[in-house]
Amino acid sequence: MREPLCREKSLALDEPLLATASVVQRWILIERDGPWGANALQKNRFDPDVQLKIRELGQSTGARLLLIRRHGKRPQTGVRVMCSYTSQTQKWLEEFHLDSIDELFDLDLSPLKRGASVGGKMVSENQFFVCTHGKHDPCCAKYGMPVAIALDREWPERTWETSHIGGDRFAGNVLVLPLGIYYGRVQPSEAVTLMQQLDRGQLSLDHYRGQSAFAFRVQAAEWWARKEYQWLQLEDLSLVEHLEPEGDESLTTFITRSGKTVEVRLIVGKDPARKLTCRATNTGSPPRYQVRSVTIDG
Repeated sequence: MREPLCREKSLALDEPLLATASVVQRWILIERDGPWGANALQKNRFDPDVQLKIRELGQSTGARLLLIRRHGKRPQTGVRVMCSYTSQTQKWLEEFHLDSIDELFDLDLSPLKRGASVGGKMVSENQFFVCTHGKHDPCCAKYGMPVAIALDREWPERTWETSHIGGDRFAGNVLVLPLGIYYGRVQPSEAVTLMQQLDRGQLSLDHYRGQSAFAFRVQAAEWWARKEYQWLQLEDLSLVEHLEPEGDESLTTFITRSGKTVEVRLIVGKDPARKLTCRATNTGSPPRYQVRSVTIDG
């Protein structure tokens, strides 16, 4: 009898998706077709000097580095590079079409560190990045690939496969840029509808892992506030303040479109330690966010 996959274990434990989006504000996404190793940037995909330069670029800009590719083994022509900034107040995505990877290192991407334009072509439509990184975790390929197929059929120019984005046990995972939104447990039958709703600024709380601009406890508070009052439009809530007066408690304040103040009080617990991915060698204790109160004033 085979060992259950990490996604199956997560579902069996009724693990919530909320507050599991990676906390990232700067992104560099590099097109690279063909197979990826467990570490997508390992040298079987790049020459050692190129690999080193890419890592240095990520360090100097403070950016999360991802590899991306078109679905269906479509041959790559040149190199597409995307840069994105996803803070609460700024969300943008720019791209470059390069003849070779070497041209990447001639670009000045240093403005990305402060959230300023890097001079690429602005991408106005949401782009969908589906984690299919099976060499990192089999759940990503098993549950991510059908989602990539469904989205690629509808939007072949807006859909990308991506290397590891975090949360393998929540596959199929979709990162939407420049919104900086993580969705999890997406089924291929619902993928197109979910992305159409996001294009209209509407969230599905059943799949919403959080915004990468927010710390984990803020992500949890935002989810509970939206759940309590069914605020499903992205612009319904804006963060005002987040406080952690005691170790396991937090108080997060939002403001609504109509100017009302919303306060969310949470307490954070821990699940028992377990292996969180199919190939994990260590155990982890994921947090559980319990809501104490959601109050509205004004």
